[in-house]
Amino acid sequence: MPALNVPALLFAVALSLGMAIVGGLLTGNQLTLWFATLCKPRFQLPLWGFVCVGLFGYLVDSVIAYRLLTVVPEQTDRIIALTALIVVILYNEL
Repeated sequence: MPALNVPALLFAVALSLGMAIVGGLLTGNQLTLWFATLCKPRFQLPLWGFVCVGLFGYLVDSVIAYRLLTVVPEQTDRIIALTALIVVILYNEL
């Protein structure tokens, strides 16, 4: 089993945490106000359910970023893949 790459892990976690902060700054408290005004079916998840799904998404993004940093051998390929991941995460936040 390969050793844990701590700098890569810290970068991956910081990337997801940073994007979560960006998303929080973009929405502010408007998300809870907007969500409350929606006409929802009975089977729809409550807001805390969406938060759990979002946290799972950030966890998956962190795992993907860590694997890109530790498995992809070529630096150019790593940069391209990380850029694509950042674009996808940022698009999700927007």
